[in-house]
Parts: sequence; C-alpha cells; structure tokens
Amino acid sequence: NAPVVNSLQPSADATLTSTSVTISASYSDSLSGIDINSISLLVDNSSVVPTAKNASSLSFTTTLTSGIHTISLSVSDKLGNTASQPWSFTIAKPLNVKWVSHSTPTTIKPGQIVGVPITLTNTGSQTWPKLGANPMYATYHWYNTSWQAVEWGIGMWSQLPQDVVSGQTVNLTASLKAPSAAGSYNLLWDIVQQGVTWFSAQGAPLLAVSGINVAP
Repeated sequence: NAPVVNSLQPSADATLTSTSVTISASYSDSLSGIDINSISLLVDNSSVVPTAKNASSLSFTTTLTSGIHTISLSVSDKLGNTASQPWSFTIAKPLNVKWVSHSTPTTIKPGQIVGVPITLTNTGSQTWPKLGANPMYATYHWYNTSWQAVEWGIGMWSQLPQDVVSGQTVNLTASLKAPSAAGSYNLLWDIVQQGVTWFSAQGAPLLAVSGINVAP
C-alpha cells in the first residue's frame, strides 16, 4: 500500500486572509517506511524545497498573492509505492465583495431617488469601515445601452450599516438617483473607499443591471 498523507495545512478549500502562508502535511507508512528522498512538493505547478522536512512531515513557508493556489505532494515508501495528494486553497483579495441579492427597480422616473435593498458579503481580507478617515460606501454608475457612461459623477454614496469584517454579510438600503433624461439604461453597482479606491479598480466584481427603463 502507498503511504498515508494527512494533516494538510492550509486545509483543502480554505480561504485565508494573509499572504504569508505555511504549507504543511504529515505522511506515514507502517510497512517499509517513508523514502525521504522521494518527497516532492509543488506550489502552483512549481517545485519548491521545503523549509523543513523529515520522515513524517514537511513544511514550507512562503508569501503568495491573492487568488487560488494549488499544492501537490508526492511521497513514496521504500518499496516504491507512491501517494500523490493535491489540494488547493484561496487567499482573499484585500478588497472584494459578493453581491448576494438586490431589488434594483426595472422602471424609474427621470431624476427620481429610490431606496434599493442590497445584500452583500465582504469576501476580502480587509474590514469595511463605516466611519473614520476612509469609510466605504455602496454606489453606482449609469450607462447607456452601449455601456457608455452617462451623467458621470451623479451617483449617490450610501453608508454601510456598520463596520463589516471579512466573511460578514450585511443588508443595506442604497440610494439610487435616476438619470435626468428618459430612456433605457444599464447600471453598475460598486463600492468606493473614500479617498482611496473603487472596488472595481481592485478587481472586485461589479453588480450589473441591464435594461432599466427611465420614463415619466
């Protein structure tokens, strides 16, 4: 039988908030024992030299970027039986969002201001502050049906109900002001950190709503 591999760290499908990562695993073979020279560790398809390695475990400490990372460990016993163990984990972006649900209207009057219920989750590693020097707001951009920006800068900024930590889901009612001219429009919801950046500029997803009818 091939060696047994266990105690994977980070655990499979884990989401981490730090880019400093220690990858580790344990392995054993109750018959012939582990061939320590057979051990191979790949991080994102590149071979690496473990920081520490012995006949029962290894570890490798490194700094990785945000995103999904794939690990592959291969270890053989002294009879040549080989176990291969792949797994993956994710490092969250500092600023990221999951748009869970929304009730953006499909029809609105020119210049009208409405409240739009939105549920969203902080899928990044950074807490979203409600107040302070650089608070975060839910906001939006209007576009025509060709996705050309219209009335840029009229978007209303809606305050978060509270500080939102990584992994937390919140509900808010965002203010939405319609364009002044009648017509058919597209809308992109975004989040902005005042004085710092737009979430979309950091690669976070926008919430797109197409075909909104603005009519008297």
